[in-house]
Amino acid sequence: MEHRIEALLVYMDEEPVQSLSQALEELKVVTHRAHTCQQARNLLTATDSPSDVVFTDTTLPDGSWRELLAIRREMHVPSKIVVVARALDPGLYIDAMEHGAFDFMLALFAGDDLEHVIRCATDKRTHTLAFGRA
Repeated sequence: MEHRIEALLVYMDEEPVQSLSQALEELKVVTHRAHTCQQARNLLTATDSPSDVVFTDTTLPDGSWRELLAIRREMHVPSKIVVVARALDPGLYIDAMEHGAFDFMLALFAGDDLEHVIRCATDKRTHTLAFGRA
């Protein structure tokens, strides 16, 4: 049986999450949603097989992408964290990548770019390497 790819979308606003969700569904990715870091923690730790990848807004009601990276490390969750910004911000990009984000992207969700992120995040060879560095 083939592993189905799952993604957790952590956003407080519905507008960007709708387009991301639709783009992921076109790629046959199962999506789950959370609006806060606490909801994301609950979803990521509630099962032995958490989402493969987590797409998060830069700011959430109870924290930010930094808290999600901390949850990932503390709880030993293998999910890849992708920080999604609404505008190009090189400083934020560098900060997120230096702190262990798997990737950083703009909220444009172009098919090829999104597909590439999903493919890399679920590649078993990069899985071990990326989890080990964070």
